[in-house]
Amino acid sequence: GSLTIPKTVTKIGKSALAGCSRLMSVTMPDSVTEISDGAFYRCSGLAYVAIGSKVTSIGGNAFQDCISLQSVTIPDSVTTIRSEAFIDCTGLASVKIGAGVTSISAGAFKGCVGLVAITVALENEQYCSDKNIVYTKDKKTLVFVPKNTAGSFTMPESVTKIGDYAFEGCTGLTAITIPASVTAIESSAFSGCTGLSAITLPDSVKSLGWSSTFAGCTNLTSLTIGSGLTSLGYDAFRGCLKLKTIEVADANTAYCSVDNIIYKKNKKEIIFVPKGLAGTITLPTELTEISSSAFDSCTGLTEVTIGTAVTKIGFNAFQSCTGLTTVVIGASVTEIAGQAFWGCTNLATVTIKSSSLTTIGWGAFNNIKSDAQFT
Repeated sequence: GSLTIPKTVTKIGKSALAGCSRLMSVTMPDSVTEISDGAFYRCSGLAYVAIGSKVTSIGGNAFQDCISLQSVTIPDSVTTIRSEAFIDCTGLASVKIGAGVTSISAGAFKGCVGLVAITVALENEQYCSDKNIVYTKDKKTLVFVPKNTAGSFTMPESVTKIGDYAFEGCTGLTAITIPASVTAIESSAFSGCTGLSAITLPDSVKSLGWSSTFAGCTNLTSLTIGSGLTSLGYDAFRGCLKLKTIEVADANTAYCSVDNIIYKKNKKEIIFVPKGLAGTITLPTELTEISSSAFDSCTGLTEVTIGTAVTKIGFNAFQSCTGLTTVVIGASVTEIAGQAFWGCTNLATVTIKSSSLTTIGWGAFNNIKSDAQFT
């Protein structure tokens, strides 16, 4: 049904109407100044909302999962749209952002897969829109694009930062040109862009966000990293199962690539192993430890030679490398942690050159070939 909020109400409280699935429309009076966190959470039937002209803040997850909501007009009075305010409003197609908005928090429109039309009032001093893309007013930060962004995309050379969730879920995006002006790409900026096959980070890019910048780009096969990158972030390429070719510029002072694996520049530490890694690899002689889950589920890997400086093979280091048939363990290894080679179902030959191996953890070689040879 419909709800007209009484004029005596000044605030819609936290989770006040959450789960009211039969609620179809809401009209707010000018007395309302705040919509709190989760206020309309999972009002799945809500198709229309008239946000009052005195509202200044829309709380986190305020309209989450309002899947019937088709359009939203943010009045000029609103200054803040908090984190994930409209997350997973899958039917939301149109958003108009008023002149007063000064803060759009990360993921405010995450998962709004139907969002195609976004406009910002010309009078807004913090943000602007151009062809349905939202930028900061100076166009230095690309805030977010509509989910129907498809094909090849080239962003303006004014852009220095690509914001959190900016291209998240743009499944039709097939190519992206990142200009040399960009220095930072934030968390989840390209997560779920399943149409991307190649990424080139120019020398200007210094950092990827703290988490999941390109996570879930399931068709990504090639990555080129320029000389400027010094911070890769956590799980930057999680779920990029086809990624197999990685090249880091020789001039990069923080990282290097060897056989498509990213290492710290001195090669003592593995930073990232692509899941599409295949064939035979020999790890660098400088490497001192193979970290936990480093090669987990690299199913195309067939042979590995572990260098002479490695002292520890971490927990789950090669777990579920089902194509792995041969492993040579270097002379300095003292510990093979639990489940290090668990589930390497085709592992047939293990050569241990170390005379100082003292610890083999639980299940380190469980579920390998039953007739595997150890020498």
